[in-house]
Amino acid sequence: VGLVVYAMLGTSKHISIGPFALVSLLVAETVSTVVPPEETARYVSAVTLLTLMVGCMHLLMAILKLDLIVAFLSEPVLSGFTSASAVLIASSQLKHLLGLAVPRGNLPSMIHYIITHLHQVNPYALLLGVGGVVLLDVFKKANKNSARIALIDASFVPANRLLTVQLDTLWKVKASQRKALERKLIKASAPPVETPPETQIEKPPPLFGQITNKPVNVFGIQSSFQFCLGRCDATLHIAFDSVLKFQGDAIVNAANTGCLGGGGIDGMVNHLGGELLFQARKALPVIVTDEGWSVRCETGDAKITTAGNQHRLL
Repeated sequence: VGLVVYAMLGTSKHISIGPFALVSLLVAETVSTVVPPEETARYVSAVTLLTLMVGCMHLLMAILKLDLIVAFLSEPVLSGFTSASAVLIASSQLKHLLGLAVPRGNLPSMIHYIITHLHQVNPYALLLGVGGVVLLDVFKKANKNSARIALIDASFVPANRLLTVQLDTLWKVKASQRKALERKLIKASAPPVETPPETQIEKPPPLFGQITNKPVNVFGIQSSFQFCLGRCDATLHIAFDSVLKFQGDAIVNAANTGCLGGGGIDGMVNHLGGELLFQARKALPVIVTDEGWSVRCETGDAKITTAGNQHRLL
């Protein structure tokens, strides 16, 4: 239902709407201060009410044309916000990496608990987690150095997710239960449209007063996060489109930079049929000017200028 509503009301083609890890953690932490997760029914109602209120705030902001507020967000603020988001997401996974039952709390209290309970670390969970991180890093570096491995990895991603879900299901469902599972088609029908139980007006909603001040925090952080992603994707989209529209000879001078083939861009420049094709997997940040656009990467700067019908990579 949410995707259908966004298809009708959404105005950005650069943002992929979904349950981002940061927003999911923020909603969970916010609702947990009001309703314990053990009370499943009230917890789901609180999450539904919170998301409904945040959605109404987004809709009101769009109606009042308040999108100019994002112009006051400076680059250092956005950079610090994204860095803090990465720290928050990584720290939330430490309990799974170490196999510890860390109680809920802020980041300093969680770090203190982990340090004081290092003797209870599950070695199997730690070995599995560290091995997975090392394996991901190896494949990441292999993708940079081998186009064939990158193609195999890109082709295997959908099958990998499906295989993971199937193996996890078979692991959790016992053989005796699998035989007893009823095999039949699910009746095709749309879910009923109804208001959340806590928003009905027959009685004073007990959660509404407790959760009224919560949507502001979620709304602010979610808007900033989506603005960061949308701005980066839009900049890349504009830069790549401007390059693809030009035709002419491609003058490539890759000797002046280490970006191609082993640096921050990991892309290639081809001249086929008089058209410049630029394929990049990592090209952030992109600086767009009237003369062209440039990419700052780890080992140098790649700059494409549009002088007449020529494109130069310096």
